[in-house]
Amino acid sequence: EHVLSAVARQNGAVKRVVLTSSVAAVLGEPSERGVGHVFTEHDWSIDVSPHRNAYQYSKRLAEERAWEMHKSAGPMAPFDLVAINPGLVIGPPLSARSDSASVSIVASILGARLPALPSFAFGLVDVRDVATAHVVALTSPLASGRYLCVADTLYLVQMARLLKRHFPRYPVVTWRVPSWLLYLLSPLLPGLDRKTLDGRLGVAPVYDTSRIRSELGLSFRSAEESLVDMANALIDLGIVRSRF
Repeated sequence: EHVLSAVARQNGAVKRVVLTSSVAAVLGEPSERGVGHVFTEHDWSIDVSPHRNAYQYSKRLAEERAWEMHKSAGPMAPFDLVAINPGLVIGPPLSARSDSASVSIVASILGARLPALPSFAFGLVDVRDVATAHVVALTSPLASGRYLCVADTLYLVQMARLLKRHFPRYPVVTWRVPSWLLYLLSPLLPGLDRKTLDGRLGVAPVYDTSRIRSELGLSFRSAEESLVDMANALIDLGIVRSRF
């Protein structure tokens, strides 16, 4: 809000703002609009609140506020606004920090920090493709509105099997936690109540990314390439170490 307010005061010196949003602003749970629903830029997360899916709720509020501020300026708004909505961002990190969600997930799989994996699926995108999307969104005269930025959707077990094939010397976990066991343990697992499990277990979100491909000309690295490059970087940075 402070950034957009400052931009508005520049009397047109800033021509366009590219907002890094998230698919979390598009959906709270992959099943919230019905299993099989194809998510597009027209969707906003609905199964969210300060007490449920609070992260997704915050992402929706932040992006909505940006569009409200842009709209309030009217047709003579001094700047364009474009939003990029990436999925779970994977690919090689630049530092040894391990506190991001994607680094934590991939490091846990590669380093056998989890005994088994729940049947959760994520829309994935390479960090390098997200960077390219921002540059093109900033410079292309065709860019406008929101853009879903997702390359592939994979379950955690599918991610693990890809890593297992490329890194046989590492104790990659490929076991899937039985759904009944997750429901049994859900009272002991923060953030994984029965309603959350109902909305996520065995449901892979489907995204229509035709808009970013056609209007911005973006092509995506495969999830396999991104995961392999990420795993190699985690090993090189010492975030993951072989047990053998």
